[in-house]
Amino acid sequence: MTQSEKEELFTFEVLTVDNSGNIVCTQGNTRQKIEDLGNGIKLEMVYIPGGSFLMGSPEDEPKRLSSEGPQHEVTL
Repeated sequence: MTQSEKEELFTFEVLTVDNSGNIVCTQGNTRQKIEDLGNGIKLEMVYIPGGSFLMGSPEDEPKRLSSEGPQHEVTL
């Protein structure tokens, strides 16, 4: 395995809001790949699991900006 193919474990915090509006912090981890592009430039990439999520804010959300919609499902 060359240096550009090296994978490392990447740890991160996940913040979610429960049904009562409380912020819940958990820890997750995934694989990270660092690609050496040369000249001191490195590209850091993180593997993300496939899935779907709702992007954008609902039209009735207070202080919603027009750039936050339309709300739509995104699948990776």
